[in-house]
Amino acid sequence: MHILFVYQYYHSPDCAASARHYRFIEHLSRRHRVTVLTTSMWEGKRQTDAFPWIPSNVDLHAFDISYDNRMSSRARFASFLKFAGRAIAKGCTVARPDVIFGTSTPLTAAWAA
Repeated sequence: MHILFVYQYYHSPDCAASARHYRFIEHLSRRHRVTVLTTSMWEGKRQTDAFPWIPSNVDLHAFDISYDNRMSSRARFASFLKFAGRAIAKGCTVARPDVIFGTSTPLTAAWAA
């Protein structure tokens, strides 16, 4: 089965954030083909290299879209919309998935899914 995972803030357990999504994707990839649409925001914030950035058998497409909590509300919303647009466009070009997971925050990531 091919699973498309739309998650704007993908990161590994090496980052200072919850590893729940990483572990979920890692588990799914053991038996299924997994494609992840995300941004590259967290990759530069790794604190260690104890885990591979991408679990094996996962096809990751990371868009270079900036985001910071210090951005104005308008700039953050524009970032969310930019990700949604890029995710929709890329999602239309990958092999047809059997299942699409959309996880948020922000809600625009789930809307894109």
